[in-house]
Amino acid sequence: MFSANLDFKDLKRIFKVLFFGSVFAIFVVLVLYLSKFNGGFSNSNEAWGTFGDFFGGTLNPILSFISFIALLVTIFIQSKELELTRKELELTRSEMSRSADAQESSSNYFKEQTELLSKQRLDNSLYSLLDVFLELQKKIFETTLNNPDCGQIDLAFRRIVLNIYPSQKINEVEPKIIQAKNLLIDEYKGVVSYFDFLYRFVLFVDKSGGDDAKDFIELIKSMLSEKEIALLAVYCGTTLDKEKDSIYALQTLLVKYKFIYLLSGGNEREQVLFDDINSLRLFKAFD
Repeated sequence: MFSANLDFKDLKRIFKVLFFGSVFAIFVVLVLYLSKFNGGFSNSNEAWGTFGDFFGGTLNPILSFISFIALLVTIFIQSKELELTRKELELTRSEMSRSADAQESSSNYFKEQTELLSKQRLDNSLYSLLDVFLELQKKIFETTLNNPDCGQIDLAFRRIVLNIYPSQKINEVEPKIIQAKNLLIDEYKGVVSYFDFLYRFVLFVDKSGGDDAKDFIELIKSMLSEKEIALLAVYCGTTLDKEKDSIYALQTLLVKYKFIYLLSGGNEREQVLFDDINSLRLFKAFD
């Protein structure tokens, strides 16, 4: 009955037409009655009753029809308002969905940036530690006034080979390794400090986790000479009490990342030391 394209201005005009139509109908009925029965105000109840019957009987159908039209218009207005409300709700849901997607995208971006910054900070820390390690390694190999021929690593290695290992192999391995370890701890504090830093460095990389940790430790391993590996094995290659000996933690890391490999070469005395180190099954690096 009504076009779906009607706007609220059109509906307002319809209500105005209905209102003035009702007023006009009342006016017409009143004029018709007065033009026929213009006898002034009557004091008779019967005259007023007749007027009421005429007035009501004539106007009631007209006003009922106008009221019906107004009701239809009201229902139409309500249906339009409900339709607009549904559209607004759909728009709101769509907007909330887009907002949620944007928030999730922003959250993912923030997470990625946080992980990237964290990785950059970790990389900066690792390479800073690597610089310190290389500086310590350089000093440990430097000659001094007291030892102009070689640095502490070479000197400690030479002392262990010459003082502890004879030219022939002796069956008991661990007592000789313990003797070599005590010599290293007592007389070569710089080498021990160097190994202590190496332990903390490897431990830091190990705890940092990530896919690059193993590759970084492989980089550290590639920087160690055969003599450093041999002295590391001497330093923590004996059976240790993990409840009391702090070197056990270093030994665990050396086993985990297979720092100790099969040593070979050198003179006869050095090979005896290497053979003893190679027989240390604690490391399990040779399995």
